[in-house]
Amino acid sequence: MHSLQKYLIEAREFNTPSYKALVLGNPSADMDSVVGAISLSWFYGEGKPLKYTPVINCLRSEIKLRIEIMEHLSKLGMNENFVYENILFIDDLLKSEDTLS
Repeated sequence: MHSLQKYLIEAREFNTPSYKALVLGNPSADMDSVVGAISLSWFYGEGKPLKYTPVINCLRSEIKLRIEIMEHLSKLGMNENFVYENILFIDDLLKSEDTLS
């Protein structure tokens, strides 16, 4: 397993059940936003006690429609299931906000 994948798994575990450290991509959720959020989370947290989880700034159901992003991530060993399990999406944050009210 690639160290980026291992880091994302550790970061997701660190940020469950409450979010402590997140990196939010921009609302366009285009390729550079998604890759940037993933890369920056790794840069900030690799080898440190605080683990940052990337947040893709689109709805979870929309990411599979962004075929070029999913294809690129799959080349890095991150298939659709891996992305769904180890990366947050904006609707995950909105759901957690609803439970606070």
